[in-house]
Amino acid sequence: MSARELQPFSQRTLLALIAAGALGFVVMAYLMIAGEDTRGWQASATTTSRSAVGYRAFTELLRRFDIDPVAPSENRLVRESLRIVLAPQTPQEVREILQATQRPVLIVLPKWRTRAPPLSDRVADAQLRNVEGVQALARAIADDAVIVRPDAVGAWRTEGVQGTPQLARPQLVRSAKLCPVVSSAEGMLIARLCARPQVAVLADPDLLANYGLWRGDNAVLAMSLVARLRSGDGPVVALEAARDRPSHDIWQLAISPPFALVTFSAVVAIGIALWAAATRFGPPADEPLPPPAGVFALIDVAARLLRDRSDGGRLLKRYADLAVLDLGRRLKAPAPLQGPAEIGRWLGDLPPAEGGPTYQELVRAIDTIAPGDRAATVAAAARLHRWREDLLNGR
Repeated sequence: MSARELQPFSQRTLLALIAAGALGFVVMAYLMIAGEDTRGWQASATTTSRSAVGYRAFTELLRRFDIDPVAPSENRLVRESLRIVLAPQTPQEVREILQATQRPVLIVLPKWRTRAPPLSDRVADAQLRNVEGVQALARAIADDAVIVRPDAVGAWRTEGVQGTPQLARPQLVRSAKLCPVVSSAEGMLIARLCARPQVAVLADPDLLANYGLWRGDNAVLAMSLVARLRSGDGPVVALEAARDRPSHDIWQLAISPPFALVTFSAVVAIGIALWAAATRFGPPADEPLPPPAGVFALIDVAARLLRDRSDGGRLLKRYADLAVLDLGRRLKAPAPLQGPAEIGRWLGDLPPAEGGPTYQELVRAIDTIAPGDRAATVAAAARLHRWREDLLNGR
């Protein structure tokens, strides 16, 4: 059998497996290198997030005051008393929300761009958003809005709400089309659209965020603002922007980078295992050939006869059977003949070599060997071998 036939895979299959492994390695290397810049997800600024920029504390505070905050999907039959839009992503999103409802709306502008470790809600890094991006969102409410971030803020003035805000790095808005609710000489923290008083804007989300709600009178001001904006006793609906954050669904994680590489490797491994179980690799194995009845078999039989101290007649008869079967194959014995006995009788009818014994004489000689007579047994094996060679050479 050639070396190519002994290969477990065909050349095409082997190349395909090598290509799949190389592709997986390249993807893994890319994710490891690119992960230095793209590590982690944006921290969740949602009503259920416990991160510094989340609003879990504000949600729990509303429940303590018997104000039921719900998600939009839960508000199909009940009309909300206030809709809070948390950190919208695009100006188009803000305009669509303002056009979709005439109910009171509080739009909370974004401020931070944060990163969290994978599968975690903890803020690992926070950077201020670009002022132009936040300003574009504010101008979807008032087209002359300007976002400012002063280093210091003077005295706060309030209109119809209670509490004084305490903010480390305030983000304020200026606009002639916004009426102040909480403001200072540097700008407005909370304002209402003068043409639509039911639309309010919170310029700095730190007032409601988990890490800022507990500072000073921020919680008092937040609840006072909600109480002023609400219309009726309906629930407060919080609209959360879609975030690029990790999912806790195992099936979604399985097809999301970098876990998709592990899933791909597992699928390939399972496929190869099923392939190996369904059909054996490589060409069919040839059946082992019977040992030849020639000189090498004679040497082996003689050695075993000399080594074996018990009766060697059984081994000698086995050697005689192999020699007869081999002769029958070589001399083209008739197909109906099966087994050493029938082929031996057919060989006995053939003319023996000059001066040589017949098959029947050899068999009778084997039967007359005394048990334990190893010399006679080896001599009988040698005569059987010479008879076989003479018969072949004579034919």
